[in-house]
Formats: sequence, structure tokens, C-alpha cells
Amino acid sequence: MQRHIILPFLILATFAIPTALGQDKQKDPSKNLITKETQQTIDAGLAYLVAEQGADGSWGNLGFKGDVAITSLAGLAFLAGGYQPGKEPHGTVVLKAVQFILDQESKALPGYLQKNKPVHHGPMFGHGYGVLFLAEVYGKIPDKNLKERVHAVLVRAIK
Repeated sequence: MQRHIILPFLILATFAIPTALGQDKQKDPSKNLITKETQQTIDAGLAYLVAEQGADGSWGNLGFKGDVAITSLAGLAFLAGGYQPGKEPHGTVVLKAVQFILDQESKALPGYLQKNKPVHHGPMFGHGYGVLFLAEVYGKIPDKNLKERVHAVLVRAIK
């Protein structure tokens, strides 16, 4: 019986102690992790990706040209940098990547995201990253038609 009385106090203390010690969310030390130099490196990396994006919206070279996984990871880098589809800078780059991934949906296996060329790794590798990228970008897409298309592909992809 005493456990039931003590438990609520322990839960309240868990939330109260950090605030009492001055460690509330407004003084989050993780906000200082991205220094000016770090941000410059991030910006340089994204600038490189912008320059390397193919006309079809993909990334990759040699045997990996037009690779679903590589394109999805590059698209995720822009999302991680806080860039959104349709909002510049880099909004067009993200939209082109979305369109490329959507265009890779298999006609024979609806929902399956993979280029038609032989792959250097397991076939689900690209599909998995493609689904991850589309799921991450879905809520940020401003165009209603494109958002509906992404939703439809995601539904097919997880069946």
C-alpha cells in the first residue's frame, strides 16, 4: 500500500529536480553543440550535394548512379539540416529527390522502391532508405497532390 503513495512523489520529483537545479529546457546544453565552424562544415557538405545532384534528382556515381539508397540519404541530410521541400534554399533540391524516389516505384511490384538496374547490395537496402526518406519528408510537403502521391506510395510500400 505504501508503494502506491510513494510512487507519485517519485514521479513528481523526477520532473521537479532538473528544474530546481536550473537545468530546464531553456538552458539545454545541446544547443551549443553546433559551433560556427560546425555549421560551416554542414553548409559546405550540403553545397557539395547540391552541385552533385543529377538532373533527374538523384545522387550517386559509377555503379551507384541513380541509387535509391544514396539519393534517400542525401535527401535526409537536407531534412536534418532543417531544409524543407519547396522552401528555399534547397527546397527544390529536396523536391527533386522526392520525385526521383517516387519514380523508382516498381510497376511489377507496386510500392517497391528500387532502380531497375542490378544493385551491389541486397534489394531491400534501397527500398528501406527510400521509405524512410519519404516518411520523413511526407509531413513537410506543401503541394497537396505530391503529398497524396507520397502517401499512396508509402501505403503500398509497407504492405
